[in-house]
Formats: sequence, structure tokens, C-alpha cells
Amino acid sequence: MTTRNTEKWLAASALALEVAAVALLGGAPGSALPAALAHVAAAACASLFLFRRSNRLGLAGRGAWLLFALASLLLPFIGPASLAALLARVARGHEQPRAKLARASLSDLAGALPPAETAAAGIGHGSLEARLRFDPAPASRIAAVLATRRLPAPADAARLLRVALRDRQEDVRLLAHALLEDRDRQAFRRIEELETELAAATADRRGPIACLLAEALCDLCTSGLVSGELESFTLRRARALLEEARQAPPLQASGRAALLLGQVLLRQRDAAAARAVIEEGGRLGAPPALLAPLLAEAAFQARQAAPRGERL
Repeated sequence: MTTRNTEKWLAASALALEVAAVALLGGAPGSALPAALAHVAAAACASLFLFRRSNRLGLAGRGAWLLFALASLLLPFIGPASLAALLARVARGHEQPRAKLARASLSDLAGALPPAETAAAGIGHGSLEARLRFDPAPASRIAAVLATRRLPAPADAARLLRVALRDRQEDVRLLAHALLEDRDRQAFRRIEELETELAAATADRRGPIACLLAEALCDLCTSGLVSGELESFTLRRARALLEEARQAPPLQASGRAALLLGQVLLRQRDAAAARAVIEEGGRLGAPPALLAPLLAEAAFQARQAAPRGERL
């Protein structure tokens, strides 16, 4: 007897025994015991039927038999019928043909996009977030995602792309994911190249390469590609590289290295140390146009960290 025929026989037996139990209950006064025995036999058949069906679907476990037996005993007709309907629904889901997935790198999608300067040229920077959040047209939100490639600040672009990752339209989410992945891949590839170059560098070349690596790590944080504990670790690594590089003669008198260290310290919220290093960079010849915003940020952080009475 095949599996399906066995299941049909068990289901029919359970139904017939339940009908017999109901008929016996309405008969002679002494028929309660035969009715109970018929009900137990019907519950056993129903439980075995449900167990075999669930086992065929790979769903049966240790508790399955107990569940089926209790449902059959306590809820005659209704319990087995409900569980059978549920298993049938699961079986239909198992039998549906699975879609054949096309495996393609999301970075390929980003590379196939039109040039950035042609993407939504009429969209202003200030309206991108409003379009991503509130524009009902998917095409307009896609254009806003494409326009993030024209933003001069990588951190602004990364923030807007993360907004697009929560979009209700799948095309918008996929495009944002592709652009973020492309930014992430390029940044980490540059860091890996500099790490390899630093490991093989001679003593006189270690300082400049370490400075470039620290700058790449700092850019990773300012662009918003890392956050939380990973950002803290990245900043500590950049700070260590810069402090080591500034011990060597080529970079001891470098205003640029001092300003870069000041930026790292500002990201770490160490305003006092950052101000000292930035002022040192000014004495070493760093342009005033680069000093002014960093000093202003250091003063702002120091004021925020001061007690309330001192700020007033």
C-alpha cells in the first residue's frame, strides 16, 4: 500500500470510528464503554494519519505525536480536521516551484548606472531627503538616490542612502544598497592597499604611508561607513598611526599631519588635545582657511563639555 493510500485509509478509519462512537452513545445505556473505546481507536488513527503527513513534510518531531493525540482525543472531528487543513496548506507551500535566483554583484549595478552629472541634475541638495521621505513617485525617489553621487560630502550621501534603504519600493532599496556597497568596497580596498604598502615600506617611507592610511581611516568615519564600536576602533588606529608617524623627522614639521591628527581627536571628542594639535599645525604653516573651522569645532566641543555654570 502506498503512502497516500495508507493516509487515506487512516483518515477514513478515524472518521468511521468517530461516527460509530457517536452512534453508540445514542444507543443502549451500557454502550458508553464501547463508544469510548471507538473514540480512542479513532483518535489513534487520526494521530497516526497526522503524524505520517507531517513526517512526509519533514515537520514531525517528538512533540508532534503528543499534539496530534491530544487534539484528536479532546477535539474529535474538529481537531484532526483543522490540523489536516494546516498540514495541507504547508504541503502546498512546499510543492510550489522555487524561483531560480540570478546571482549578480550589486556593485555591478552601481557601475552600470548613468554618469552622476546626468542623474537628476535639477534636484537640489536640500530637497533630496524630502524626496526620499515624502515623494510618492518611485521614479523621483530613484532620481534622488542617483543624485547622492553628486554630493560633495560623503557623510551626507551615506546618510541619505541609509534613508533610502528603508524605502517601501524594492528598486529604490536595491539601488541605495548598490551605491553604499560600492562606496564601502572602494574605501576598504584603498585601506587594504595602504596596509600592504605600509607592511613592506622601508623606515624612511613608513611615516608618509602611515599618514595616508590614517587619512583613509578618518575618511571612513567621516563618510558614515562605520559607526559605533567599529568607528571607535578605527579612530584609535588612525590616532596611533599619526602619533607614530609624527615622531619621524619628515612629518615632525608637517602642518598637514598635525591638522589630520586634530580631526581624529575631534572625532574622539577630545577637544583640549585637538585644539593644542591644531594650533601646532598653524605654527607649522597650515593654511588659516583650514585652521578656522577646526578651531571653531574644538571651541564648540569644549563649551559643550564645560559645566553649565561656566557656559553661562
